[in-house]
Amino acid sequence: MTEPATDPAADRTTDGATDHAIDEAYAARLAGRGDIALATGQRLLAANPADAQARGLVGACRLDTGDLAGARALIQGAVADAPQDWRLLINLSVLREAEGDLDGALSAAEQAQAAAARGGASGRFEPWGRLGDMLARRGAYAEAVAALEQAMAIRPDHAGIALLLAGAALEAGQLEVAARVLPIFEQAAPGHPQALRLRTHLTRRSGDVAAFATAASAWLAAEPDAVAARVAAAHAAALQEDYHRAVALTRPLVSAEPANADHAALLARYLLWARDFAGAEAEYKRALALRAAQGGTHADAAAGLARLHIYQGRLDAAAALATQAIAADPAHIDGYNQLALATDGRISDAALAQLERLAADPAIEADNRTVAWFTIGDIYHRRRERAQAFAAWAEANALKQAATARTPGAA
Repeated sequence: MTEPATDPAADRTTDGATDHAIDEAYAARLAGRGDIALATGQRLLAANPADAQARGLVGACRLDTGDLAGARALIQGAVADAPQDWRLLINLSVLREAEGDLDGALSAAEQAQAAAARGGASGRFEPWGRLGDMLARRGAYAEAVAALEQAMAIRPDHAGIALLLAGAALEAGQLEVAARVLPIFEQAAPGHPQALRLRTHLTRRSGDVAAFATAASAWLAAEPDAVAARVAAAHAAALQEDYHRAVALTRPLVSAEPANADHAALLARYLLWARDFAGAEAEYKRALALRAAQGGTHADAAAGLARLHIYQGRLDAAAALATQAIAADPAHIDGYNQLALATDGRISDAALAQLERLAADPAIEADNRTVAWFTIGDIYHRRRERAQAFAAWAEANALKQAATARTPGAA
């Protein structure tokens, strides 16, 4: 049986003048003037209590003020009366997100985009933007990039969409896309912490150490209490071989959260690089004890303490710790590296095969893959399998050269 065709205009409850007023109200709401949007919605609703768009607008404003119950009644009622209205479906998506139903929020966003396409609103950026935002929140970053690119094609100057796209592109490993669109948001909101955060991650991922250090410092200055900003600034300092600064930046984290094993392990790493071996050993052991109290092994701390024991000539202890690191995290590349160093390359074929899989995985950051390939080369060299050794070293050097080429001014 053939179903009757759906008229996209059947859900239209407003006239042209009301459409314009609704558009202006939503623009005011996005600009932070929810009072103007609410006043418009209430005026339209007073004139026509059956106006679904006006009910949806007032519902969205109620949602902004935290009135979830009031928003729910208005938005769900409006969608029930106009189930093919893309803007109301976007409001429903926002409502579902506020309720903690991310699957429902994504479903409503998908319906909004489909309704816009059917209803002759394919030139509106909002449905694509909402869909891309929700796809990113669900971890579907490549799909999010595709949707947000559609939104940017319609509104290439939209700073909010540019921010969402830059973030999704970074998560998807599409650094060129992130680098292309992030400046749009940076120009619209110079010095915004979100822009500084993304610029920091972009420069780190692209291998530009100097730019990474500049961005991380700016981010930390803008958000001095942000743990992630302090961690990034310490990492940048370490990459510039300013290990004492890295230690100084990390100590406040340990002081603020003495029971945080991650902070203890991070401080231990920088103490080790600053050649404070006693301090490093104490912090590594503390990190291991903290994680053991939770029933686990801290892989970074185990691998780091293994490195320290190698320095001290305690190779058996180092091998045991490296093995623990790998058991806790089979993708822990430094664990394999320390195990190879502690055993003079005598690791199992299964462990070597796993390390080769990690080295070939493009989702892993290039600096870690470089370490993996060098370790693989050393293992094959000690096995006297020289062709495989040189092939692995060639992969490592290619990654290093690619990183150097991305870094301005690199020799």
